[in-house]
Amino acid sequence: MGRQVPEAGLTNLRELIVQGYRIIYQIGPGDSIVVLAIVHGRRRLTGEEVPERKTE
Repeated sequence: MGRQVPEAGLTNLRELIVQGYRIIYQIGPGDSIVVLAIVHGRRRLTGEEVPERKTE
């Protein structure tokens, strides 16, 4: 499991670093995950730019 996304500060938002890219995903119910974004590692994200899936 990846680390928390520092810009987001949410426990269910995580990221993995793979070959210079940040794969940002959200942990869902059970063992499910939803990939929200794949961003180049050199790109700086602000808190507003961190993708967040709206739960229904």
